[in-house]
Order: sequence, then structure tokens, then C-alpha cells
Amino acid sequence: MQSEHRVCVGSRQPTGVGWDWSAQSPCGRGKPDYGDEMKIFHFVAAAGLLTALTLTSCSNGAETSSTPSPEKVGPAAFYDRDANGEQLANAYFELLKQASAAAATSEDPAVQARESSAYVSPFLDPALQVQRASGERFTAGTFVPLRIPEFSVANVVTTTPRDDITVVRYSLRQPGAVDLGSATLMSADYQPRLTVFRWDAALGQWLTVSHANFNNPVAAICNETPVPEKGEPLATSAEDFALGESLVVEHRSITLGETKGSLRHPQAQIQLSDGQGWPTTDGSEIKYKPATSYVYEDLSVTRHDDLIVVSYSAVTGGLEMEGAQYREAAAPRLLTFLLDTDGKWRYIALANFIVPAEIPASVDCVAAKS
Repeated sequence: MQSEHRVCVGSRQPTGVGWDWSAQSPCGRGKPDYGDEMKIFHFVAAAGLLTALTLTSCSNGAETSSTPSPEKVGPAAFYDRDANGEQLANAYFELLKQASAAAATSEDPAVQARESSAYVSPFLDPALQVQRASGERFTAGTFVPLRIPEFSVANVVTTTPRDDITVVRYSLRQPGAVDLGSATLMSADYQPRLTVFRWDAALGQWLTVSHANFNNPVAAICNETPVPEKGEPLATSAEDFALGESLVVEHRSITLGETKGSLRHPQAQIQLSDGQGWPTTDGSEIKYKPATSYVYEDLSVTRHDDLIVVSYSAVTGGLEMEGAQYREAAAPRLLTFLLDTDGKWRYIALANFIVPAEIPASVDCVAAKS
């Protein structure tokens, strides 16, 4: 069974949270009018054909994990206590690819979303939060994976804040990936990712604690209906929410230069939307100028034992990092905190989707169409 997806292709502008799709649309559902240019993308959705195709995921020559045994669903690296960051990053996207194949027996996006969500559920930590550059945000009870036919991992940086926690920063490309929630085709270019994994000794496997996806949609799929978010409501206690918010307030105070010190764990990783990330290969410290303003809203807090994940939208003014200036516009944040041995909460992963004030030189300029 082969699926044909009709997509509208053209430019779009980031708003900081999500993308500014215009009201006019050749698709007739609120997506942008790109003029006369329209393309047809064909890609195979059948599970059997996906298995037959030799679309091998890779990362600097590393082999993709395979399913360990019939009774254990998912990539083998999830069950390997000694799996490194590169293996876990590959395993995460191999899991999403397997989920896509398992759900491809149906042409209904809603059914695909439900079945792929069920497939990945055993590998999600109760504290899971997923933040996408498009503005979409998920918890363990609402997560809908992207539909992924292939992928490739590169530029892996791994840190281990604790022997049972692995933080992985890397670049990933996923040609043909589709966001079922918004019915959009994602960029096929390499874009940053930041993922935290935790080893669960009782289950004998790794779980995904948080995931930041900096990829963006490039086209609307006209003949698919966006799948509305469903799932279990968030059940964070008032006490845990207050704790999570206190960490955000402290982080805000440090960003503004009001408070000295740091919430950053020595093994923390930071990723920005413009590609900058830390730690760097030379181990240099981050050079930044404190923000002049910092307003946050739409806070979400999840907790599992000694891990807290917070996500929110923030508008910062005057922020500079490594000489780069950033727009004073709303952009998502995703931070994962660990309760350290001294009883202090420190973040081990920080994803900042803030948009640069100036267009990077690497971005091509195109003429607007009337």
C-alpha cells in the first residue's frame, strides 16, 4: 500500500512559538498560500516495504540497533545498560521508525497516531516532556511521534550527570518525516536535538525523560487532516508545580544578572536554535550578556523521583550569547533538572528555541512571489 501526500511548498516565518501560517491556502485549511508552486511528494508507508528498504540509520558509521527478541519490542540499545549516547540517540529514532512502520497498516492519520503512540509508550519516562520548534509540546500521556521513514544521526556529544542518566546532544536529519498533529512535512536538513535518557533498573531498560526537537515544518500536507492532541491529562501535584516554578524563577534571576551563581550541573548540555551548543570541544565557558527583561508564561512541570522537567514560553530582551543577539520574541524553553547529591536541584539539559536577531549567513535568501 502506497500513500500519496499532496503538499504545499514555500517559505514561512517563525513567530518564536510555532509558525505564522497565513489564512489563505490552496489546501483550504488555514495553511499559507505559496502561489502557483505545488509539488507532490510520494513516499512509501507500507510496513513491509519499509522493512525491505535498506534505509539504514547511522551515526559516524555506528550500526542501528535491532529488535533484540520477539518478547522485547523496540531497539536492543534500550535494554543495554552500557549503551552509550550515540547508541541511545540512534535507538530513539529507530523506535520512532519502527512505530511508524507498525502503524502504517492504516491510512487514517488518527489511527496511525494512536498506534504509534502506543508502540513508543513503554520507553517514555513518567516525567517525559517533548518540545518542538513548531511550538508543539507533549507529555508521556499525550506524545504522538513523528512519522519517520528514515533518519541519520551525526555530531554526537554525550555527558553523564549520573551513571544512570545520559544526556545526548546531536544533529539529525529525517527525510520524509511527517508531523501527524499538524499534518506538515518536516525539513530534511540536519537540525539539533537534545535528549535525556534514564536507566530504570526495575524495568531493565532506558527511558526517555525529555527531548528537544529543533526541526521545523517546510510544507503543509493538503490531503491529510491534522490529528488533535489526545491522551491523559497532566497530573502534577501542586507541590511539584511550585518546585518547578521556583527553579524557573531562579533561572530567570540568574539570566537577568540579579543573582550570582549557577543552576547548571557540571555535566549539563545546552542547545540553542541557531546551532550553538555547550559544552564545546575545547571546554570553554559560555560568554553571555545578561538579559534586560525576562517574562515567562504557559509553564508545564512534570516530575519523576529526582528528575523534574519544565517547559514554558519566554520573552527575553537584550540577551547576547557568544556575541550573538536574539530577538525579543516568545520562544519555547525546555529544562531538565536533577536533584544532586548535595540536595540542590541543577539542570542537566537546557534547550532554548530563541530566534537570532539577524538571519544567519547560512540561510538562503529567496524572492517573494506575488
